Amino acid sequence: MESTLEKIQFRLNQSREKIKLASIFLEKKKYCDSVLASYRAIFYAIRVFLVDKDIDSDDPDRIIEIFEKYLQSTLFGNTTIIEIARRSKEIKDFAVNSNGQIQYEQAEVMLNNATTILHEVERYYSH
Repeated sequence: MESTLEKIQFRLNQSREKIKLASIFLEKKKYCDSVLASYRAIFYAIRVFLVDKDIDSDDPDRIIEIFEKYLQSTLFGNTTIIEIARRSKEIKDFAVNSNGQIQYEQAEVMLNNATTILHEVERYYSH
């Protein structure tokens, strides 16, 4: 059985890997793929907070809902992460339904959002 620390490291590594993948997709002008990889990075980073809780999900959209409902006010004094996650979900939903109409700027915003959230989660766990 994995320890809590091992589970946290596993999720953080998943997030880092998706950020790298999103960056590669961005360079290769595969903007929709970059958006989706960034969204997965956000999903894994936020999921770190659920490691020691009895609530979890494999559904990225559900994870954001869980975070918003149960964890936002107890972990952070502001809503930066949840606001970024909400905006990112909107971009991801647009990407899924846009038939490849995602632009570089949108993919770049998503990559920045994923990086910001990962850094916030890492900072929280480094204390």
